[in-house]
Amino acid sequence: MQRALSTKVCLSLIALVSALAAQTPFESRLLDVLERHGVLSPAELADLRVEAARGTDAANLEARIGALVASMQDAPGVNISHKGRFQFGTSDGKYSMKVGGMIQARGTGAFNEDAADTIGFAAARVRITLEGQVFSPAWKYRVQPELAGPVVTTSGGTSTAAFASLTDAWLEWTGSPAFGLRMGQWEVWYSRHQLIGSGQQGFVDRWSQVKNFAPAYQTGLMAFGGIGGEKNDLVNWSANVLNGKGANTANPDDTLMGLARVAVSPFGAVPKYDSDLKHGDLRVETGLNAWTMGHPTAAGGFECVGADLTAMWHGFAFTSEWHSRSNPTGTPRQHGGFAQLMWNALPGEMDIGLRHGRFANEDALSGAAEVVETTAVLCWYVSGPELKLQFDAGKITTTSIAGVDADQWLVRLQAQVVF
Repeated sequence: MQRALSTKVCLSLIALVSALAAQTPFESRLLDVLERHGVLSPAELADLRVEAARGTDAANLEARIGALVASMQDAPGVNISHKGRFQFGTSDGKYSMKVGGMIQARGTGAFNEDAADTIGFAAARVRITLEGQVFSPAWKYRVQPELAGPVVTTSGGTSTAAFASLTDAWLEWTGSPAFGLRMGQWEVWYSRHQLIGSGQQGFVDRWSQVKNFAPAYQTGLMAFGGIGGEKNDLVNWSANVLNGKGANTANPDDTLMGLARVAVSPFGAVPKYDSDLKHGDLRVETGLNAWTMGHPTAAGGFECVGADLTAMWHGFAFTSEWHSRSNPTGTPRQHGGFAQLMWNALPGEMDIGLRHGRFANEDALSGAAEVVETTAVLCWYVSGPELKLQFDAGKITTTSIAGVDADQWLVRLQAQVVF
């Protein structure tokens, strides 16, 4: 729009000059300047020169200028802004793209009772995010590659960084707040802990044993929606059909994963953060989760159910979860959960938190029989949740199948920027 208005003003000036003194050297230089600065395209410049050479009178030239300006105003322009992220969009509102990312730089010290200690640094997560809408606000997309890549230890003991991988890549259609569809790959909506992005975590990382229950990144199809309340946030639900094989992995057979979540928030939606940074009134969310994988009577099939409770009130945030994973016969194999409390001691600036979790493997044939973890955290928000420093320290006690305990003290310092 700004370009169109500038063009109209400049061309009106040209028309005035033409009316007063046919094709003067001054007008010719002015046309050259407008072309050089991108106000006029070469085709527009040639068109105006031809009309001036024909001796077009001022009235007809003004009409021609008006038509040219109108055509520029009808064509959608591109708007660029920065509101938390770099944003690009067409002036007609149909297309948009936000460009962002996240860097988590971490230092870790693991001090083991019965093994060698390790101290080192890593780029835990390095991600670029592209998200926005296409055609209309109903169609949304998100693409996010993980550039850091996991660390892989070879049989010879050498650690190397793996290739970058894809985390999010999905297209979503939302017909109404009550119903939408998503297809692609994303971090599935299983449990409150999994729903909170890694950049919004109060601790350096999630509870270490959540990986035994939450399916993490999967590829498939999801239906979702929210109903009730003034903002359709009283009840939120999702139902998924997934490959169940993890991120960036094709399904080699006909076995699929079914997953569902229902959450109720009687006082309105609870912010997707570990901390109550806004010190608001009481917010409560209770969620039920379940997934099943494999044929009901086939070896290798599993089922998992879980429940979570979150409450926030005037700077305090409490979250608790419990999960149980069973084999096809219904016999419990693994169960566990955690409880954590965050206190935003300095409003918007500093959090203090404590988390305790327990994992049990009742009929373990391999791995740990029990893992008990207690961790404390201090989180300083340098500039809101996007730029922060986190320091946590805790003790992890692992009990082997033979009943032998091994203690590890884990100390971590993380700097995070989300842009």
